[in-house]
Amino acid sequence: MLYAVPAGLSLRGWNMPDQFNVLLEVRNVRKFFGVRGKSVLPTAKYVQAVNEVNFSVRRGEVFSVVGESGSGKTTLGQMLIRLLDPSDGEIMFDGVDLMTLDDQQMRRARKRMQIIFQDPYSSLNPYMTVGDAIGEVLEVHGITKTTAERDQRVDDLLETVGLRSATSVRYPHEFSGGQRQRIAIARAIAANPEFLVADEPVSALDVSVQAQILNLISDLRASMGLTMVFISHDLAVVRHIADRVAVMYLGRIMEIADVDEFFDRPLHPYSQALLSAVPTPDIRRSKQRQVLSGEIASPMSPPSGCVFRTRCPHAIEACAGVVPPLELKSATRSSACIRDDLLK
Repeated sequence: MLYAVPAGLSLRGWNMPDQFNVLLEVRNVRKFFGVRGKSVLPTAKYVQAVNEVNFSVRRGEVFSVVGESGSGKTTLGQMLIRLLDPSDGEIMFDGVDLMTLDDQQMRRARKRMQIIFQDPYSSLNPYMTVGDAIGEVLEVHGITKTTAERDQRVDDLLETVGLRSATSVRYPHEFSGGQRQRIAIARAIAANPEFLVADEPVSALDVSVQAQILNLISDLRASMGLTMVFISHDLAVVRHIADRVAVMYLGRIMEIADVDEFFDRPLHPYSQALLSAVPTPDIRRSKQRQVLSGEIASPMSPPSGCVFRTRCPHAIEACAGVVPPLELKSATRSSACIRDDLLK
């Protein structure tokens, strides 16, 4: 029996067999970048951007990845659609390992997966009109056969994202930041994808515009039945749009939880510190902020054992010798910490 997720229906609280419902599965994915030394005979150095990451994304859900700058979120997002190839591990999309596909097969697969970048201006070609930028996607994937058909599809897409069809002849610099992001979204959905990576899609926009773009993304998710990985450092945005949350720190996942459980009772010490920094408008529910000591370690020389231990207020000697695996702590959440007494 197959389990279908009705378009627009939130997956919060759903208890369904994952083996029938997983669209994307990430298995032991790592990404190391080589760093060029300054000496004539430099020693090999690597930036460990993503290290031993595992998670799955169910069809129709919004899976959010959060964490500080430099935690590996963007690198992970780009690997999910093979804009970057992982150094190791498997990325299974609908049961197929993307790393086994040749260029032609990957091009066909990309029709089913797209990305929205953080900066809509740099992701749009300044020398192409809006209509040509969107129409290029239609032509590459063979979605339209004639120029008239392509132009009509472009007009429909622009109107879908809240822009007038007449704007198709204008260039990116003629639009505001929010309008450019709408254009980038129109381009991303042009091929009717099933899966969308949204990499900080509102962080470069004015606060007054962010809500409009988030509502647009939510509406498209509902009408198209999209599965999404939503990358953000803004926890307020995540609470609004996500079904589940994964917390990254220095290339590793510290916790995965249903979004309501995560905000109500985070398990991992890093998650607790992140949430304690979120402003609370109701002074009657004010909370004591957990200030982390020190700075995030360098990904070129991460700490031994738990990568968070150098800033963790609950670290013990054993934390330096053991890399805590991401383990199930209940039916709906996982955490990577050897201090089981803290995860209750």
